[in-house]
Amino acid sequence: MDPSLHLVDNIPALIWSNDREGKHDYVNQAWLEFTGLTFEEIRDDGWVSSIHPEDYSKTMDVMEHSCRHNAPFEVEYRLRRYDGEYRHCLNRGQPYYDSQGELAGYTGVVIDITDRKLVQEAERVYQIVFSHARDIVLMIDEEGQILDANAAAINTYGYSREELISLKIFDLRTEPNFAWQQIFTALEKGCFFETVHLRKDGSKIPVEVSSQGILWRDKRILISIIRDITERKEAEVIIRENEEKFREIFNRITDCVFIHEVKDDGQIGRIREVNDMACELIGLTRAEIMDLSNEVIQAKSPMTLANEFTQKLLSKSHLVFEGMLLTQKGREIPVEVKAHYTVLNGQRVLLSIARDITNQKRIQQILLESHNKYRQLFDNITDAVFVHELEENGHPGPLIEINEKASRLMGYNEETFKLFIGACIRPASPQLTLDEMWEGLKKTNSVSFEGVCTNLKGEDIPVEVNCHTFRLNGRNVMLTLLRDITERKQIEQERKLAEVELQQAKEKAEAANRAKSEFLANMSHEIRTPINGIIGMIDLTLLASLEDIQKENLKIAKNCAYSLFKIINDILDFSKIEAGKLTVEEIEFNLKEIIEQIIKTHSPEAERKGLDLVYTFSANLPDYYNGDPERIKQVLNNLLSNALKFTERGEVSLTIKRLQWDKDFSEFKFTVKDTGIGIAKEEQLNLFEEFNQVDGSITRKYGGTGLGLAISRKLVDMMGGKIWVESEKGKGSSFCVVLKLKHCDKDAIGFKPARNKDEAKVTSTAGSYRILLAEDHAVNSVVITEMLKTQGHVVDVAMDGQEALALYHKNSYDVILMDIQLPRLDGIEVTKRIRESEGIQSHTPIIAITAYALKGDREGFLNAGMDEYIPKPVMMEELIMVLDRVVTKFVSGDGQVQQEEVVITDEGVYLAGMPSSLERVNGELELFEMAYDLKKLRIALNNGDSVALEHIAHRIKERCSVIGAHRLKALAFKIELAARRGNPEEAKEYMYYLDSEYKQLSGGKVE
Repeated sequence: MDPSLHLVDNIPALIWSNDREGKHDYVNQAWLEFTGLTFEEIRDDGWVSSIHPEDYSKTMDVMEHSCRHNAPFEVEYRLRRYDGEYRHCLNRGQPYYDSQGELAGYTGVVIDITDRKLVQEAERVYQIVFSHARDIVLMIDEEGQILDANAAAINTYGYSREELISLKIFDLRTEPNFAWQQIFTALEKGCFFETVHLRKDGSKIPVEVSSQGILWRDKRILISIIRDITERKEAEVIIRENEEKFREIFNRITDCVFIHEVKDDGQIGRIREVNDMACELIGLTRAEIMDLSNEVIQAKSPMTLANEFTQKLLSKSHLVFEGMLLTQKGREIPVEVKAHYTVLNGQRVLLSIARDITNQKRIQQILLESHNKYRQLFDNITDAVFVHELEENGHPGPLIEINEKASRLMGYNEETFKLFIGACIRPASPQLTLDEMWEGLKKTNSVSFEGVCTNLKGEDIPVEVNCHTFRLNGRNVMLTLLRDITERKQIEQERKLAEVELQQAKEKAEAANRAKSEFLANMSHEIRTPINGIIGMIDLTLLASLEDIQKENLKIAKNCAYSLFKIINDILDFSKIEAGKLTVEEIEFNLKEIIEQIIKTHSPEAERKGLDLVYTFSANLPDYYNGDPERIKQVLNNLLSNALKFTERGEVSLTIKRLQWDKDFSEFKFTVKDTGIGIAKEEQLNLFEEFNQVDGSITRKYGGTGLGLAISRKLVDMMGGKIWVESEKGKGSSFCVVLKLKHCDKDAIGFKPARNKDEAKVTSTAGSYRILLAEDHAVNSVVITEMLKTQGHVVDVAMDGQEALALYHKNSYDVILMDIQLPRLDGIEVTKRIRESEGIQSHTPIIAITAYALKGDREGFLNAGMDEYIPKPVMMEELIMVLDRVVTKFVSGDGQVQQEEVVITDEGVYLAGMPSSLERVNGELELFEMAYDLKKLRIALNNGDSVALEHIAHRIKERCSVIGAHRLKALAFKIELAARRGNPEEAKEYMYYLDSEYKQLSGGKVE
């Protein structure tokens, strides 16, 4: 063998050569051993079958390129080894030439580079991991010098790579000495620890370090994997805080919480955890409870936790049961337990929540007792009660409940009663149907009617039905109450009969009462008329020249007439009270002036009898109040008159004391005290009853009707007060009256005191009037005529209504005095015809003179068109005063205003026609309201509404009466009459003058 070939065969590298055509013509022994092939198998192109299919194309391209350019080549590919493993190989080849310098072929060597490739790959992976690791990686020698650092270290510490590898690990530690010990430990066996590193800026980083010693380039070094655990530390703080929070919540839960171990066989083991509430209720510490061998909760009913049903509940839902919590002191607390499986720290446990239901049990007991109580009430209700479920159409459906009364009424029991309520009941009225009732029930949720109920025996029972709908336990129900009204119907029948009888009796009584009222009115007229003549004739006679004895006799006769007049007034007042025709007014008045007038009235009688008459009234009290001054005067006059009558010596006193007061009212006590005969206790009982006196001898000695105190009591009652007597026989009497009066701020309303009858009066400056007197009673006609003539007036007398009307149309009169009860035409009808015939600019004043003195008489006369009212008997002073006041309010025939009456008072001199401040205030209010009435009046006139026109004109007329606007009142009355006659044209004519008069009266301010 050629020695060179022998040498080549023993070279461990794979040697090959090929000819000019690229076909292998030689491989050495190493090649054959590596591939496991024979030379025949690799000859020519057979060797390429050992190249990895993925590397074949690349290899052939490189070798072909080399051949074309006669250039050396180098190519890596995977070559299959004899064991089938592909090994990474490097094939290097170059051309060789023959002796003539021609290309002879290629020769080359194949080197197995698999191990080198693995090392290179490992290094590449290491570099990738080293460079891209999120954790810090430091390579440190045994002296602590940093040899290398990755990008995470550079980013975390804030140093450049050059700065880092110039540092030692101790420069990054807060405790360098301890770092030496950790290096030694890490080099020997590795170590894992937490510490704190420093950044370049001095800030600290909590880190977790894992260090391990390795041999690198023939020397021992440390590889330290360092992880920034800042977030983890913060998370640990949050977790720790949450644990504390949840532990606090766990312990503050008001229920008892137990966590038990669960054994593999499903049995419950020891207690692992309890909350504070459990410790508090049981009376043991947490450790003591967890050491207990026995259960602290005993189930109310025996139960096995290991059975399949219980296990399913515990796993998928909750097992709920009641039990008793056993305390350390042996007390048993009722609890409701909810238990279920859960996982805690990877281990299955039983979580049990036990709630103290002591209060719940007590409430349940209360509810049970309440249910039993209301069930008893339900069954003992006197009405039959049915509870039905409501159908969708709103009609009653199946029965839910009935009470005992319903069972007895219907003859059914709760089990057999299956009928609808509509099947056994119907409305009593034939005009109503049951369907209509149910429809009404749907709209209002409640319906009531009278019906007839048919029971099981077929008997019809009258019932009162009350149905109500509401929600009960999530469904609509109807509550029906049936009340058996059989007895009531019988009573109603009897009552109807009684009502018929009562109505008949009432009608008889009312007829009798009307007859009594008419009788009283007639009696008043018939008695007052002759008294009027008596007093009038006496007054006229007293005006003549008489001897003293004659004057004295006439005065006695006049006093007797006045006494008779007072008796008549008492009887009339009592009758008015009994008939409900006497009213109490609410007007402003001066209380002190009223008291002074009363005392002044009775002073002559006291002086005549030689008695002292005194009164006490605090000067600090306000003067003005709201009430009825005339009724107060009537009561006190009556009491003082009695006191003077029954007192022979000594004194009579009137004391006014304010008992209590507030911002609105004052309560006064009026006491009339005398030193007279007194009244025994037993005689005081019926003292205030009508027609009652102490005994007959009193009547014979002192006179009187026995009505005065009865009238006083009724008047005091009507004013909301009380009256009583304090007396002892032979020691005098005290009559006490308590009244509550409303305050009146006279400064706020500009109140002026009213003039009283005792004011000094200058004789009338009005001059002579032409007067028409319509009076059918001859004596009264003569008396009134003579009274008027003494004042210089001219009087024409008409004895009936027709004559009065004829004289009015014939002559012009300044004023007409009109009696109401006239033959042929009464005074009301005469007045109506006069008003209808008057022109727009004319208005003749008419004064009613009548013996009618019942409630409402004056208002009726004024509304009929009259201007004033004088009751009989006519007193000369009153007649002259009223005559002057009425006439001087109207313009005389020549267009001149007559002079007003001049009145002298303690406050000075003023005209009688001058309105007070109060009248002016009220007048402005009435004018303001009248403006709206006038607008309504025009609307009614434009619409042709005669009814509204008459009504509004009447209202304007009444307002005119309040403010004394007589001309405006006359025009409103004419519009009222035109509307009543259905004559709108006439009303329009009067409307023009009404507007003009209103503007003049209001000064153009209101409208």
